[in-house]
Amino acid sequence: MTSPEASDSKPSGRKTFLYAALTAVGTLLFVAAAGEFVLRQQRVAIEDSEKLEKGLFSYDPQLGWRLQANWAGKHRHHDFNVTYQTGADGFRGRLRKSAQRTAIIGDSFTFGFGVGPGQAFTALLDAADRKRAYRNFGVPSYSTDQEVLLIEQLLPRYRPGTVLLAVYLGDDLADNMRPYPLRLDNAKPYFEPSSTGLELRNVPVPRQRKPSSEQRVDLHKVILAGSGVRPGFWKGMLGESETTRRLGLNQSKKIDLGDHFQRNQVLPLALFQALVRRARAATGGQDANLGLILLPGPDFVQDPDGIGAQYQDHLRQAIVAWARAEALPALDAAEELRRRYQNGTHGDYYENEGHLTAQGHSAVAKLLAPWINANFAAKGKTN
Repeated sequence: MTSPEASDSKPSGRKTFLYAALTAVGTLLFVAAAGEFVLRQQRVAIEDSEKLEKGLFSYDPQLGWRLQANWAGKHRHHDFNVTYQTGADGFRGRLRKSAQRTAIIGDSFTFGFGVGPGQAFTALLDAADRKRAYRNFGVPSYSTDQEVLLIEQLLPRYRPGTVLLAVYLGDDLADNMRPYPLRLDNAKPYFEPSSTGLELRNVPVPRQRKPSSEQRVDLHKVILAGSGVRPGFWKGMLGESETTRRLGLNQSKKIDLGDHFQRNQVLPLALFQALVRRARAATGGQDANLGLILLPGPDFVQDPDGIGAQYQDHLRQAIVAWARAEALPALDAAEELRRRYQNGTHGDYYENEGHLTAQGHSAVAKLLAPWINANFAAKGKTN
C-alpha cells in the first residue's frame, strides 16, 4: 500500500499534463507578446521615418497655406524617397504653351505625394496628350472649400478650358465642415450655408495652431457620431494588432452603417454640393467646363466592409447620383481601383504611407484619358 507521503511526492499524470499545457500556453503568449512588441516598434519607426524638407508650404491669409514658388526638396519615407519641385507660380509641374489648358485641382493625391517628377497622374496625362496641356494644381491637405477658392483665384490668370476637381473621398467632405483639418494643425477657411448662399468664415485665416479640443477629434469619431457603434472586445484587442495586420487577418466584420450615413452625411453632402455649384458658376463665367474626379483611400479598395470603406462608398454613390442629375461629368475612379485590387492587381497604394504609388497614378491616368476626351471638347485660350 502506498503511503500518503509517497503519493504526494509524485505528481499525477493529470497534474503533469496541466502544468505542461499551462507552461506551453504561457510561453506562446510571451512569444506572441514579444513579437507584437517588436512589430509595433517597427511600425513606430516606419511612421516616424517621414521627413519632408522644410519650405514647401507658406502661410496664406485667404487659403490657409499654399506651395512656395521655386522650391525643390526631398520627401523621405520608409515607402519612398522622392524629390518635388515647384515652378515660379508655386505649383508642381509645368504648363506647356500653344495647347488647350486643363487644370486639375486637388489635394496631396493630385499633387502626387510619394511619387517623383513625371509620375503623378496629371504629368502622365500631359506627356501622353499633345492636344491638351494639363497642369497640376494639387495642394496637400486642401479640402473642397479651399480648392473652390483656389479655382476662383486661378481662372482669370490661367483661363483653362477645363477644370477638373479631384475629390478625396477619405476626408474632404469631413474637412469642409471644420475650421481645422482633421489631420493637420493649421487653420483653414470654411463656408457656412446661409439664406443668401455660402458665407465664408475664418478669413483672414488665423495663424494659431489647432486647440486641444480639436486635436482629440478624428475621422472615425466624426463619421460615427450618433451611430452607437463601439468596437467590440476582440476588435479592440486584436483589431489594431500589428501581427494580424502583417498576416492579412485584419479585414473588418461588416457592421452595416448605411442608415446611419443616410442621416449623418446630409449636411456634409449639402455643403459639398453648394461648393461645387459655386465652382461651376465660376468656371462657367470664364467659359470653362467643370468635372469631378472621385479618388478613394486605400481602405475603400482593400477593406470593403470596413467603416472607412462604407463611409466613402456612401459619399461616392451620393455624389455620382447628384452629378448625374446636374449633368456634371464625374469620373468614379474608386470602383475601378477596387476592382483592380479584387482581381489581383495590388500595389496601387503605398503599404504604410497610404498615398497612390506610381502604379496607382498610372492607373488613374489611364481611366482619365478616355473620359476627358469623351466629356470635354477642347477649349480654352492658347499661347
